[in-house]
Amino acid sequence: MPAERIVNQRDISIVVPAGIDAIDNPHIETARTIFTESVGRNAALPDVDFIFLCFTNRCGSNLVAEAIGSSLRLNVAGEYLNHDTILEISERFGSKDLCTYLHDIATLEAKNGRLVMKVAITQIAMLHKFGLLKRVFNRSRFLMVQRKDLLRQAISLEIAWQNQQWKSTMSATKPDSALVFSADRLRELIDDLENQNDLFMEFFTLNGIRPYVVTYEYFITNPAFYLADIGNWLGIGPLDYIQANISLERQTRAIHDVWRERFLAERR
Repeated sequence: MPAERIVNQRDISIVVPAGIDAIDNPHIETARTIFTESVGRNAALPDVDFIFLCFTNRCGSNLVAEAIGSSLRLNVAGEYLNHDTILEISERFGSKDLCTYLHDIATLEAKNGRLVMKVAITQIAMLHKFGLLKRVFNRSRFLMVQRKDLLRQAISLEIAWQNQQWKSTMSATKPDSALVFSADRLRELIDDLENQNDLFMEFFTLNGIRPYVVTYEYFITNPAFYLADIGNWLGIGPLDYIQANISLERQTRAIHDVWRERFLAERR
């Protein structure tokens, strides 16, 4: 069922894990150059319920987001709190504070009184820093997308960093033959992904949140099952999975297997 709306928002106390502060956070820095933290704290929120699709880079969240939106009953979740998107949208609409910015996003994207949006753990921190997380908490649900195989996720992330192909619909800036393998770099990425996943789980635990957890490897075997279940979890009934509305494809290629085997061989 949808989260109950609490009238007295001052009674809500949100705890954000201290470890988030150790992560580089360009989203907060960008927001501070555009918005004043104290401005908009008491402004009216958009009249929508929020569905936060929590993610780490290359966990499969774009594919899950597009699947959720394929029924056309909910929007395809975007990274609306990404620093580049904040710059673009705030400039287009003249948003003066983060609350007004959320209004603008809701006007553009929300469907049937709900706004689905992707959030990294650093963006959770940003919403908290600007005083908005506790204000939307009573009308929010949290869906966590994670990968079982963090090595494959790290490989996918490093390849995307190098060739800038963040989605299958984008063009790579480099051929696979020009990509540079580094076992040390992959180990760093695995540690970082583990840390972000742990911080999400700590955030959920500290605030009594029971998220819906989607494991990417299981989701891709039967997306229709998961969408029906997610819709029931949201209290809106099963969501249809409409393949014709899916444009993204899995980006697994031979290089992913080659790098995986090389990493494991070097770690033996």
